Amino acid sequence: TVVTMSLLACLSVLPLGRAQVSNPKDAVQNYIDALRLALLDGKVGLVTGVMKLSNEEAEVFWPLYFDYETELFDIGDRRVELIERFAGAHQAKILSDLEAKEMAAEWFEQETDRLGLLKKYHELIANELSAVHAIQFLQIEHRVNTVIDLMVASEMPLFRYGAVLS
Repeated sequence: TVVTMSLLACLSVLPLGRAQVSNPKDAVQNYIDALRLALLDGKVGLVTGVMKLSNEEAEVFWPLYFDYETELFDIGDRRVELIERFAGAHQAKILSDLEAKEMAAEWFEQETDRLGLLKKYHELIANELSAVHAIQFLQIEHRVNTVIDLMVASEMPLFRYGAVLS
C-alpha cells in the first residue's frame, strides 16, 4: 500500500549510528541497514571535508562522533516505532484521542531528546576540541537532520480520516 511504501521510505533515511546485524531473511531490515550505513559514510565524508581535523583532533573527535551517532540511532529506533504506529492507524483509518495524544507526546519527547543530544555533543566537542569545531559539527548535523526530516515528512501521509475513536 501507499502507507507501507511511505513507511519504508521514511525508515530508510532515519538517523543512524551503527549497522545492525539483521536476520538474513529480513530483506527490508537489511535494506534499511544498508541505507543507514551509506548515510553514515556520507556524513563522515561531509564532516571530514568541512572540519579539516588534524590527526590529533581526529583522534579526539571521531570517538565522540561515533558515540553521538550511537545515541542518535537509539532515538531513530524510537522514531521507527512511532512511524509504524502511525502507519498502522493510517492503514486502519482510525485513531483514538488517547493514541493521538500518546503519539504526540512521544514525538515531542524524541525531538527534545534529539536536541538535547546535539547540545550534549556540541558541548563535549567544544570542551575537547574547540568552539569552532563544535559549531561546525552542529551545522553539519542540523543540515543533515533537516534534509532527513523533510524527506520523512514528505513521505508521511496526513491523517485525514474523519472516523476517530474517543
